Amino acid sequence: MDSPAEAYLRELRHALRRDPLLARRVIEEARDHLTLIADEERRHGMSQHEAEEAAVRRFGPAGPLAVQFDGFSLPLKIMVGLSAGMTLMVALWLITVIVAILPARDPARIPLWTGLAAGFLIYSGLTLAYLIVGPKQPVLRATVLALSVVAIALGAYGVVRMATATSGHFEGYLLLMGLILAGHGIVALIDTAMSAAIARRIAAH
Repeated sequence: MDSPAEAYLRELRHALRRDPLLARRVIEEARDHLTLIADEERRHGMSQHEAEEAAVRRFGPAGPLAVQFDGFSLPLKIMVGLSAGMTLMVALWLITVIVAILPARDPARIPLWTGLAAGFLIYSGLTLAYLIVGPKQPVLRATVLALSVVAIALGAYGVVRMATATSGHFEGYLLLMGLILAGHGIVALIDTAMSAAIARRIAAH
């Protein structure tokens, strides 16, 4: 038979069954805070069972807690996954250009485009890792947050530069890369912020 805390977490997992990644994040946070509350109640003389029941009562029903997060989470994760995939495709395209075109046409720019391709690969990989692992890794969260700010700035710079370029200097692929990078940065930044908001909201129970 489940303890009161485990029964509550099982109910919460069921309420969030549409989004397994969100369920894992919320349950990890809820388990940590249920344990803290139960430990506090045990220090006041309650048994383990009574302390867990008190912790569950403080959290309230699992359904309303799940509803707070369920509506926005899945669409946001889909957007993060798609944007990371598009960034990865840009990186692969750049690698193809570096290998097949630049050696014959513009070898001097190979280091620049290699660095950009590596940056795109690393950023897309870290974003996908954070999407899967969640906010329990603070170093990964801080890294994705910082890289997202950089991605927005660089992407916006590329878009503005191409939007204001004269016809002779306009390069459509730079505009597209800027849009992809800035869009990726925006949705990744929102996802990172929402993960922190989930932890704060659960901690407030």
